[in-house]
Formats: sequence, C-alpha cells, structure tokens
Amino acid sequence: MRLIITCAFVAVAAITLAACGEEEPKSGTTADAGADVDAGSSDKDVISSCKGVAQEHRRRFSQYDHQCSFLQGCAASGKCSCGKGCSAGTQLCNDDICKATDATCYCGFGCQKDTSKRPLCPEYLCKQHKKDEISGCEPVQGCAYVDSPQDDTCKCTAMPDHEPTCWCGDTCSNTKAKCSPALCFGKDPSTCIVVPGKKYDNCYCATCGLKGAKAACFFVLCP
Repeated sequence: MRLIITCAFVAVAAITLAACGEEEPKSGTTADAGADVDAGSSDKDVISSCKGVAQEHRRRFSQYDHQCSFLQGCAASGKCSCGKGCSAGTQLCNDDICKATDATCYCGFGCQKDTSKRPLCPEYLCKQHKKDEISGCEPVQGCAYVDSPQDDTCKCTAMPDHEPTCWCGDTCSNTKAKCSPALCFGKDPSTCIVVPGKKYDNCYCATCGLKGAKAACFFVLCP
C-alpha cells in the first residue's frame, strides 16, 4: 500500500514538473520536432521555413524574433501579386518585382474579336471601372499573380554569434547599416568606418526563418 502511494506521488510530481515553463531557453534549445503541432493552436497549419519549433514554445522564442527582421520583406517575394486591381488581403509583391510585371487586363465587348488584347479582366473589375458595356476593348489596371522562387536570403538561415556589423561616417552608402550614435562617437564622420558586431554574451537567435509570412526565431543559443 505504501509503495502504491509513493509511486502515485512520484507520477504527479513528474507531470507537474513537465508542465512548468522555463524562464530562459537552455543552451542549444530547440523544440522537439514531434511537438510541432499543438492541437489547440489556431496557426497549426502555418507553413514554416525551418523545422523544430513547437507552438507551446513560441512565446519564449518570439522575444528573439526582432533579430530575424531582415526576413520581413520575404513575404513580398516569390508568390505574390501586382496591380491596383488586386483585392484587399492579397499578398502584394515588392516594387522591384512589380516594375517587371504587367498587371494590365482588358474590358469590353470588342475584346472577343481582338484576341491580341489579353488577359481579359474579371467581370467585377470591368463593372468597377464602368467598362463592362463598352463596344471597344480598353486596358485596365488588373491584378497579375507572380509565382517565382523566393530570394535565397529568405530560406532558413544560420545566424552569426555576434551582433550585426554596422558602419559609421557620413560618406557610407545608404545600403550599409548605420551604427548607433554611441558607437560612432569620436569617429571621423568624413570616413566610412566598419564596426564589427561584438560577440553575444546573452541568449541570442541562432536560426531565423519564416513562420507563414512572418519572420521568426526557431533556435536559441545561450553562451
């Protein structure tokens, strides 16, 4: 009898410990691949570019998502749309992709005869522009779907163990990340000076990727 009570106590204690969350991820922490899907999660079907993140750990991992912000523009590359005729909620491409994409479509009865003017706009778009009953065939800004490979930088990315490199100086190009005023204090503003990022001494995101269209941290390391 005493043995049964002792076993029951140990079992309850084990369940309680398993349910307790940790304040900080352990060194080299990632979620178990088998715990990827949480039945109670509303985004359980969201596709991720990296493996191993568990929904129940997302809150702890999300505090490092800002270190993956360079991936924010990835949602606008690859599969997206261009044109003023795109409906609300449509994933729009970035400007560089849309510059090379013709989103023009055509409205009017004359388009049936003039087959060179394609694609035809959806009926609702022609009505919206009051061109659904014209005898000719006129162009309208429609919505062109783009299906192309995402940029390589949008893939699951291993992050360095140091803060981002930045630059000081008024002569640096706009493409270079500017350092904070504190880091640039005392440096010659007429010279472009590279400032290597210092090594992390606190927990940092070691793997960045996309969770759906959002940049997310998938693996945390604590030195």
